[in-house]
Amino acid sequence: MPEVVIEEARSAETDAFFTEQWRPHDARVGVVWDGSEHRLAARVQSDLVGAAYFSVAGGVGELKQILVREDHGGAGIGSRLLAAFESRCRELGCHKLRLETAEYQARGFYERHGYSALHTFDDDRFYRCWYLMEKRLVVEGGSHGSD
Repeated sequence: MPEVVIEEARSAETDAFFTEQWRPHDARVGVVWDGSEHRLAARVQSDLVGAAYFSVAGGVGELKQILVREDHGGAGIGSRLLAAFESRCRELGCHKLRLETAEYQARGFYERHGYSALHTFDDDRFYRCWYLMEKRLVVEGGSHGSD
């Protein structure tokens, strides 16, 4: 076997590789990876004051980032962005939402909105505690998704 060299790669090259290789793999195991990325903006008179970034795959919406400009904190913008994220995920067929937050970020905020901490990563990024949080969405018929 020839020598294997590991090196930094161009994103276009690896994106093409993953696109080509994952589809047959997923077909063998019986899943369709229908991933997509989404962004939401909160504006006040066309001025961007908050944003959210999330992905959806396999019925799970994952909030990657949500941020409100400091001078607009406490005005409910974060709650409105979170509600819009949840609404969009429902429209896209999600049954579950997931996110990570740190001890110095917004665990209480997410708990007030129905998220539960599933796991704590002690001494994680920046040597801080991080929390994996989840919220199940009510699916058609009024029940919660199973898992």
